Amino acid sequence: MPEWPNVRDELADKPGIQRTVQAYWGVQDFGWTDWARLVAMCCGYVTLIDAQVGRLIETLEAVGLADQTAVCYTSDHGGMVGAHGLCDKGPHLYDEQCRIPLIGRIPGQPAGRRSDAVVYNMDLMPTTLELAGAPIPAGLDALSLLPIIRAEREAVRPPVAYLEFHGHQCPYPQRMVQTDRLKYIFNAADRDELYDLEKDPGELTNAIEAPACADRLAQMRSLLHDHLKATGDPILRFYEGTRLAG
Repeated sequence: MPEWPNVRDELADKPGIQRTVQAYWGVQDFGWTDWARLVAMCCGYVTLIDAQVGRLIETLEAVGLADQTAVCYTSDHGGMVGAHGLCDKGPHLYDEQCRIPLIGRIPGQPAGRRSDAVVYNMDLMPTTLELAGAPIPAGLDALSLLPIIRAEREAVRPPVAYLEFHGHQCPYPQRMVQTDRLKYIFNAADRDELYDLEKDPGELTNAIEAPACADRLAQMRSLLHDHLKATGDPILRFYEGTRLAG
């Protein structure tokens, strides 16, 4: 198995809970030889799931329903599997955990197209309703993806992703905003994180204290604060007026 480019992250400039999570799972001393075995097993699971999706498609074709059935494949979260020396999911909002698959096979739509648009799992609800010809309830934060699927629009929302995390096996509030270049993570109980995804796609260097990034940090904090205010996020009850506002 090829070595992950960020498996040797020492987490020196990252929130301390990441090292705590390493120790919790007992993987703090793992080298690539250890991780490679687990990565191989993960690839085996992916292959198994892919084969089952294939069986589903073949069955739809066999019973004559393939041209009437939309099939979407997605996940609730990713897994670290050795990236940054971490495993499972948890209070570490790296792309390996936050970016998830979304693959659709939609009757009447061309195959093989890809999109970089920002979308969420919740968008599948109005998408499914619209595909079925059912009314979409008013007041949803979710948006139908059919304009993207039909190539009518490149995106249905601005190219900014927001994420919230409340803890996994321990309470640990986090909020995140990500653009095409920058990722800012507010860690309520520890140091925040800022990654330049263009220069540092492996998210190895936390630039939160870099003087050269001060202006961009303020912009990202302001962007996140505005979103939290607009959505009525209760975290502002405790952190309004702190560093969160930029």
